[in-house]
Amino acid sequence: MYFGAKKYEKMKMSLILTIVSLGTRVLLAYLLAPSFGVEMIWWAIVIGWILADTIGIVYGIKIEKWFK
Repeated sequence: MYFGAKKYEKMKMSLILTIVSLGTRVLLAYLLAPSFGVEMIWWAIVIGWILADTIGIVYGIKIEKWFK
């Protein structure tokens, strides 16, 4: 039952990054919109993407060994 085990690891990381991105966006929008206005909802989206991308790149370099 080892067939395709690597695929599931990549799918798991994709799911984790999606949850990080969405969770960050919702949390920041909820916390910052009342104080700074509706514009912070748009900034929360950008910050969520940057955070998820950074985690994904670090994971790729450290764990997946993209650059050997």
